Order: sequence, then structure tokens, then C-alpha cells
Amino acid sequence: MNQNKEKTGKEGQETADLVWQELRTEHIVQDPWIDFRRSAYQFPDGRVFEPFYSYSRKDYVVIVASDEQGNYLCVRQFRQGIKEVTTEFPAGGIERKDGKEYGAKRGQSGSEDAWKAAKRELFEETGYESNEWKHLLTVPSNATIADNYAYIFTARNCYKSGNQHLDETEFLNVRKYAADEIEKMIYEGSFQQAVHIMAWLLSREDFKIYTLRKALVKSYLGKITGIKVDRPSGSAHPKHADIIYPVNYGYIPGIFGGDGEELDVYLLGIDKPVKEYTGRIIAIIHREDDVEDKLVMAPEGVEITQDEVAAQVHFQEQYYKTKIEMWEKNQSLYGKSGS
Repeated sequence: MNQNKEKTGKEGQETADLVWQELRTEHIVQDPWIDFRRSAYQFPDGRVFEPFYSYSRKDYVVIVASDEQGNYLCVRQFRQGIKEVTTEFPAGGIERKDGKEYGAKRGQSGSEDAWKAAKRELFEETGYESNEWKHLLTVPSNATIADNYAYIFTARNCYKSGNQHLDETEFLNVRKYAADEIEKMIYEGSFQQAVHIMAWLLSREDFKIYTLRKALVKSYLGKITGIKVDRPSGSAHPKHADIIYPVNYGYIPGIFGGDGEELDVYLLGIDKPVKEYTGRIIAIIHREDDVEDKLVMAPEGVEITQDEVAAQVHFQEQYYKTKIEMWEKNQSLYGKSGS
């Protein structure tokens, strides 16, 4: 169904009044790589005009990737459109399961998962991998003339895990840049891909939010605070009935985490269900593959080791890649939970 027809009310009527009707289409070039068309359209006032040109190509991913030192991974390669060597972020097409290069509507099952494509392209072009991915936006690559979409991702704390595996038509070099160097290239006109510039601006805003969120969670480590318990020990997960909480699980009222919900807290050291509690935050569960972190609380004076924390939160944290940061009075080491 035409998405424009699904809208209702005043906005829907306005949209209907603006839609052009395609009357005929000629495929000027239609090969495995592109479908380039010439079309005639009827305007809302009844007039007919042609030609309008458009094309179909495969959807693609763009990855704003940074390494463990905070440098950004870029690639240098020749672009035949402007006939120049460009500096840009790793990017590449999303493979189709049906063997075609284009034509699937966004979200159609004929395409591989965009995140899997992003992981593959990052590794093939740079030899780097990441455990900290985030999808920022899916946007038409050029709504005026093309029907494909760009999927924008960030990948943080990338690490070298192998060598490049380039396609036979790829000739590119990897370069690392600091954030201020990329800003300088953008404003000097030497970072030439428009969608990549948009990806950069989105990633910088996301990075600010990420940094503030981490700082907020960190500020509670070692503090005494109160929580409300909405999932007492013995209760079932509200969305996954097979997950039973062996510990009390709640939140700090009025303090919001990375998922937009109030900041979650595991309450350990209490062997009965409670509705609220005041205790000390002894640990942070850093989720490397999720938008939120978790706090761990214990009664004042109760000593709980990092291994004990890992064991008691395993029932839920086993589904994520995590690191446990302990309050220094207990243990200041990083470790892996759920393992």
C-alpha cells in the first residue's frame, strides 16, 4: 500500500493533494547494477510533464567507527562521480538474498540484516571489529532521484582483528583521524560524501548523549540512594515469562537511563521480596551492546565480590556483553559477567 494513502485527517488530505501519478516509465538502462528510468508524471492540477529521471540501486550502510583511543576510522578511495580521491567512512551495499542488486522495498526480507552488513563492511574495508554498535538512522540516500536507503551506524571501541578483504573493484587505504581533523575536512570541503557528513553530525550528538549517560551512571557508584522495586524476587519478567527474578530489581525514581526509562538497579544481599529499599551502589553493569547500563545495590556494610555480582545477575545479563565496574572499596577491576 502507498504509505501516503495510509495517513488520515488533515495531514493525509494534504499529502493526497500533493502526490504525483506516474503515467509511464521507460527503462533506459537496466542491468545487474542499476535501473535507470525516464518517467512521465501527472501533477495534482492534471498537467502532464516529462521527462523525470530516477534510478534504483541497492541499500547500503555507513559506519562511523572509532577505535579504543577515540580516533575515527576512515577510508581513502577514488570516486568516479567527482573524479577525485575522497576521504569517507567505511560503507558498503546490503546484499540481497535473491541475488538481485536492487528493487527491494525497505524492510523487505529479501535483504540481509543491515547490522550484519555493517559488521561485514567494517571488517572487510579496515580489518577492525567492534562490540559496541548502534543504529542511528535509516534515510533515503537521495529522495529526489533514487529509491534506495542508507543505514547509519556507529561502532565504538573498534579493535584490529585481521587484514582487509577487499572486493576486486576496491582500492582503498585506511586512515585514522581525530574528531577535530574530521571537522576541519568537512568545513574545508575535503570530506566529500553528503550522507557521511550527516552520519558524522548524528554520531557527534549521539556521542554527547552517550558521554552524559555514562557520567550520570558513574556518579552513583559508591553512593547511598533509594530505589523502588517493581520486579521483586520471585516475580517473572513482564515480557519474558520464562525469566524469573532471583533478586529484587527496581529503579531510581526520576533518574533516566539510556533507554529513556528510569535507571535500573539490581538489589543484592536481601533474601526476601521488597517494595523499596535504601542501600549503597556497589557496582555498575556496563552493557557494551545495549543503550543502557545497570546499577547494583547492596545493604550498607554487606560485602559482595565481583564474582558474586556476576553470578547473581547472570540470569538476565547473560544475554548481553558486559563489564562489571566495582566500587573501589570492594574491587576496582573490570570483568565479564554472564560467563
